[in-house]
Amino acid sequence: FKSVVGNRRIYEDHVSALGFSISNKNLLAYDPIKVNEKMQVIDGQHRLALAAQMKYPIFYVVVKDGDIEDIRLLNSTMKVWSMDDFLKSYLKMPNKPEYKKVEEFMKKYDIGVSLSVEILGSPNLVDSNILKRAFRLGTFKAVNLEGGEEFAQRLLELRPLMGDYVKFNRSFLRTLLDLYGSKVISHDDFVERLKIKG
Repeated sequence: FKSVVGNRRIYEDHVSALGFSISNKNLLAYDPIKVNEKMQVIDGQHRLALAAQMKYPIFYVVVKDGDIEDIRLLNSTMKVWSMDDFLKSYLKMPNKPEYKKVEEFMKKYDIGVSLSVEILGSPNLVDSNILKRAFRLGTFKAVNLEGGEEFAQRLLELRPLMGDYVKFNRSFLRTLLDLYGSKVISHDDFVERLKIKG
């Protein structure tokens, strides 16, 4: 197998994520890589890297006259599942009560799914990618429901002072989570400072 000049580089974190997913269930045979007649990879270079690394069988199909333009076309039209898509899917399953907790939290506090997963998934502010991966795989647990409710109540107090900035600015909310978690500033002090600036 060979690479095509102009294709994107292989991202090791993506190969690792694929490895984690495939360790649960190997579906490589159902999604073969695509190569041209010269055995240049048109689609699936991360799957190929993983299969080679893990010594899995490599499944492929030959695409006639495939080139870099086909690679660009394939990747310009792909739509991966969003966190909301995963939430809706798991909500249809009877054995996924944790996802119902996320949905109720989102509706109650008007917070998006990704941030809700971060808030509810860990009191220790672990890597959000770990939480999101668990969420996508159906293994997410809302272990920080009480702390999440407390944080969301604080957000409700901030909204009259800051408006939609609190609702829509994910970077701000993440920073606020970090600040409160590290005890750099208390919520009451933060509110008082906002009132003074107001």
